[in-house]
Amino acid sequence: MGIAERRQREKEQRKTEIIDAAERLFFSRNYEDVSMEDIAREVELNKATIYLYFKNKEALYATIVLRGIGILKEKYTECMEKQVSGIVKVA
Repeated sequence: MGIAERRQREKEQRKTEIIDAAERLFFSRNYEDVSMEDIAREVELNKATIYLYFKNKEALYATIVLRGIGILKEKYTECMEKQVSGIVKVA
């Protein structure tokens, strides 16, 4: 494994940590009550570092929403692949 691969993996891990921290805060408070400073404090990074990964709070929130949509899509796909009646799938 080269240095570039390790750095890329660390960058992706840091981005995931930022998203996870922001998600915790957004779920515990209103969107308006969460600042980028709060997110930076939660993930123990400098606020400027957060802006290296996300343009603004809206972009970070959109990433969290897209993650949730992906999870919902997985659940729907799993449900549709089951060999049961439609009413059972809906339930």
